[in-house]
Amino acid sequence: MPKDIDDVSDALLGHIAEMIQLEHGVKIDGSNYLMVMSDDEADALEQHWEQYQNIKAVYISKNVLLTTKQNVLFGSADIHIIPDDYFKFEMQEVGESW
Repeated sequence: MPKDIDDVSDALLGHIAEMIQLEHGVKIDGSNYLMVMSDDEADALEQHWEQYQNIKAVYISKNVLLTTKQNVLFGSADIHIIPDDYFKFEMQEVGESW
């Protein structure tokens, strides 16, 4: 990844799903395995939860604050918090992290 782009952190976010898939041996497919990166995505998932009958795991950004209802709903699947350290070295290298 080029380090001279304006916002390295945004560019790296596009690769979070790949890192999750590699670490957990799953495929983020929007059906069995989901990734939630924002509160809006969590709200949308809550509103359409009945469409996800075969869900096995939800990978959630640490910046997402789930409501009590969402915790109960999503609790039927494995919930994993996405760690900060996937791109720690790269972020430090360009001065976007300590």
